[in-house]
Amino acid sequence: MSLPIPGAVTVTESNLQAGVVYKNKNLIDNVSLWHKFMIHNAGNLGRNDVLTAVLDHVFPFDLIPVSYGKEKHYCYFLARNCATAIQKLCKDNLVVPNPYDPSKPFKLEIILRFSTTSLFKVDVQKNISAVLEKRYDPTRRLLDLTKFQDDPDLTEFCPLGQPKIMFFVLHLSRNLIPETYILRENKIRLLHSFDALKVCVSSIRRIDLANNQIEEHGLLTPLVLYKLHHLVLEGNPLCEQYGYNSSDYVRDMLTMFPHLETLDGIPIKVNDLPAVRTNFICNLDGLDLVNQFLEHYFALYDSQNRMAVENLYHASAMFSLNSTFHTNQTNLNIYKYSNKYKSISRNLKMLADFSKSSACLFVKASEIAKTLCSLPATEHDSFSFKVDLIFHSDRMSVVCVDGIFREHPENLLDPERVYGFSRTFVLRTARNSSGETECLITNELYHVYNAFTSQRLSAFKKGHSRPRPSIQPEIPSTPQTAREFRQINDALRMITGLNADWAKK
Repeated sequence: MSLPIPGAVTVTESNLQAGVVYKNKNLIDNVSLWHKFMIHNAGNLGRNDVLTAVLDHVFPFDLIPVSYGKEKHYCYFLARNCATAIQKLCKDNLVVPNPYDPSKPFKLEIILRFSTTSLFKVDVQKNISAVLEKRYDPTRRLLDLTKFQDDPDLTEFCPLGQPKIMFFVLHLSRNLIPETYILRENKIRLLHSFDALKVCVSSIRRIDLANNQIEEHGLLTPLVLYKLHHLVLEGNPLCEQYGYNSSDYVRDMLTMFPHLETLDGIPIKVNDLPAVRTNFICNLDGLDLVNQFLEHYFALYDSQNRMAVENLYHASAMFSLNSTFHTNQTNLNIYKYSNKYKSISRNLKMLADFSKSSACLFVKASEIAKTLCSLPATEHDSFSFKVDLIFHSDRMSVVCVDGIFREHPENLLDPERVYGFSRTFVLRTARNSSGETECLITNELYHVYNAFTSQRLSAFKKGHSRPRPSIQPEIPSTPQTAREFRQINDALRMITGLNADWAKK
């Protein structure tokens, strides 16, 4: 790169205290000047890694790097119209944390007035437009901008997490007139850049923002302008705030986007019928029982003393396990260790000799506990739990819980093994000899299977330093009008195959 023009000023850690920034404020504020940022201690890190660290450090201030390059002892880039970002860096003594080696932070120098916009011209519009056309599917009117900054055809670093860059990219995309925007995995935190698409309000129906960094639903306000029918937000911090309370999540999204038909790929309006709920509580009187039982049982099951679960089973309890491992879905690691479950699996469909149907039906609390202790040590992802309380009375409850667990590795080289599970517990409530109410498992069905790809990708992603969130009731609404009765009647007929008279009953 050429030498700086006359009048350039170098800002270093040593001259910061002399007020070099204040004395040259006119240079920093001049939007027609290019400034050169030199980064030391970058080592062999690639362009995207270095620039991501710097941009994350100055966020939410604008800093748009161009003409990245490397010299023997440092790497560099140019930027302009970035006064607040420069002030932020100078306030931090020109030191940026290195996320890849915290012991060696990046140390910067800035050459103010390195060049001018008349001497050094940058035109990235043609390149970005070409990349957008490559990523556009005209048959589906879909523009896929997933991990946009990693596109190998981009000549400059274009992180959509930078609002100005995102605005520019969306502005250029308008000519394609997409109906669907996919913006997954771009570290997007703010959405006001969607103002660039205001002229396309009538054409946009789907926006996918999965796996970004949107903190709260109020940040979605810039999208309210669009009559979205489909919205994907899974993998954003805002989703974690709702925990199991999917009804609040759906309600808040419908309040903002009344035309929504699907949320995170799940239908939330089916001919105006109630949507499927993540958790079902048939009787709110059993809510505390469910929360206490699940927390206590899985804490013991995942502990080093799993044998303690014996005290949670009735003396005459029954237990059976079934395992299903589809070879076309199972990686070698899972298949190698699946025999631990297959050996006690009571799958009657696979049983050739029905006289052996009771061989894997375990009876008595002690036998059940021994069987469970023979299985590998586990850790359950409580944030994956989906719970149904399908029956509850003063004497008995039936609880179904589905979710994900992983086995503890046997050594450092042992790969992670993630499984899906479904367990149905029949609980009996009675008073013990001390007059205290106790809840014991009288029957359990346990199903283990190889986790789906979507389950593996989402497993153990949420903050496990926090306690498991309690199940919140999602109370089904009672039909109030004749129209609602007809809709529920039609739905019941469709699901069960009953005729109209029986469905009404």
